[in-house]
Amino acid sequence: MTKSTKTPNFIKFLYLAISIICFGFGTLHTYLGFRVLNIGGSVYGSIFLAVLILMALITCYYYAIKGKKLALVFYLVFAMAFFISNLNYFYPQYSKNSLIKEEAGEVKNILNNYKEKIDKEVNPTQSDYLRKLQELNDHKTSLIREIRDRGGFGIYATKELEQFNKLAGSSISPDRDLGKTDAEREEKALHFEKELNNAIKTFEKNTLKEQDQAAIALFEAKDEMNEKYMYYSDTLLHIVKDKININLNDIDSVPYIPEIKVITEIVDFLDAISVKVNTAKDMQLLTPFEKDKKGALLMPTVKNLGRAEHTINSIIKRRDKGDTWVSIILCFFIDIIIPLFMYFVIRKNSGEETDAGNEKRKGSGGPKSLGDYKRHLK
Repeated sequence: MTKSTKTPNFIKFLYLAISIICFGFGTLHTYLGFRVLNIGGSVYGSIFLAVLILMALITCYYYAIKGKKLALVFYLVFAMAFFISNLNYFYPQYSKNSLIKEEAGEVKNILNNYKEKIDKEVNPTQSDYLRKLQELNDHKTSLIREIRDRGGFGIYATKELEQFNKLAGSSISPDRDLGKTDAEREEKALHFEKELNNAIKTFEKNTLKEQDQAAIALFEAKDEMNEKYMYYSDTLLHIVKDKININLNDIDSVPYIPEIKVITEIVDFLDAISVKVNTAKDMQLLTPFEKDKKGALLMPTVKNLGRAEHTINSIIKRRDKGDTWVSIILCFFIDIIIPLFMYFVIRKNSGEETDAGNEKRKGSGGPKSLGDYKRHLK
């Protein structure tokens, strides 16, 4: 019979220490992974749950080492809870920059697609009314820009206002006072912008035909898109290309991270544009954004970064990405593979048990003297 080598006790202790370190590491990040649940209304609820799982895990691990196979099954169940909660912490922490940049890229593609379709659909030359409305908005934009840049009315601004009044049938008077500060110029610009918008609305009311209602909505959508497009496009481009430094320690503050906040603002804007255009066309010209059961927009999904539902959906969606598998493999090794490997090493070897039993029998079962031997033969 081949005699197995007995594992030294200090090596067994070392193996057990490795498992305990993995359990402690897993406990910390289980608490961090569960903290979004706000158990009991405070972080202490998450700490209590993490410690409770740890106690159950160590108990099952101990009895599994002692040979209780059912304890090993329960250990795997609790280890899986560690794995899932740890993954909910590691994945968003490790992939947060990629997730935000990827979603910013998606929104930028939607923005470009919407603008292309609106520009193609809205053609002011097809309607005399829309052509005049376009000219009025052009004069308004030039006039407001002149006021902000120069603080008042020069020759160019006066000419723009005269042409605007002629088209709109209005009688807005110029203001010869120049603003001395940026605040005064901005106040003056806002005042005239309000006056010009009221004049445009009056023009619409006096000349609008019933069949032009849809055309007006499309024109307004185009005007809104042109006003916001460059700023939103450049902002999204910076998010995609620039380095992002964000902190996910406070989950409740994630929607207010500047990059996520501006992506949310752009999605809200695009959703409003799509509703206006699709209603005017009485068809789905622009693909609408998906909404949940409560009517809230699902995009941008990164506003839920760090929450379990987002983690699961994102992992499924990005299962072909390398950083996704880095998080999965890391958590799997720490929470399951390493402690499980230690279990197979630490548990009492059957060969050691056999050898120990044989030694015990040898020490107590044989005759100790010639007399004992003779009595044994009888």
